[in-house]
Amino acid sequence: MSRRGPVAVPVVGAAWQALLDALDAALGDGRRQAVTRLAEHEELDAGEALRELAAFPARRCAAREPRLGVDPARCTAGTGCPVGDECPLARGGDPRAIARSHTARFVAALARRRALAAPEGVALPFDALAGALAALLERSGRCGPGAPPRARTALAVVELARRRGGPFGATGPFLGPTELEQVAAHVPPGSGRGDRELERVEAWLRRATAHDAALVELR
Repeated sequence: MSRRGPVAVPVVGAAWQALLDALDAALGDGRRQAVTRLAEHEELDAGEALRELAAFPARRCAAREPRLGVDPARCTAGTGCPVGDECPLARGGDPRAIARSHTARFVAALARRRALAAPEGVALPFDALAGALAALLERSGRCGPGAPPRARTALAVVELARRRGGPFGATGPFLGPTELEQVAAHVPPGSGRGDRELERVEAWLRRATAHDAALVELR
């Protein structure tokens, strides 16, 4: 399995969910107090991010997406966006600027601050995680010939997360604590036994789940 590319790491779930909820509140109805409290608790400077959020015309933005804040892939800046001149995120009419915004930096800083170290030898981007899960499920007999569709639930959850991406493009894909628990629940205990690498991946999934973690691919 590849060791190249972004590394997926567990992030304490409560903090990650609190961040997503705070961003949704700030963009949905202008309630930015939760972002302020979170920044103070994490000892992070959110001043510029708060100014961006206050100036952002969220209700008229086609790229606004719950749980993602703003999805850069859906941004139409530079191609006829009706609020492009007012947008503090996609500066210069460039959707790629969203991932370089102060808000995106705040998201990335919180994720990195709360990261839990993966076990030695385990550093999987989501693409490789999908491959490891497929191998674990195949070894367990869950995804053999004639297996019911629900046997591939873990792979489907990871694929949905991969397509979804991360908030403001600041991170790669993520699995929330409930999603990660769902993935781990479909991997029978001991599925990686006999393969050192898969044993590490399985143990890592169990550890992250036990910590009520989100799984966030850092850039």
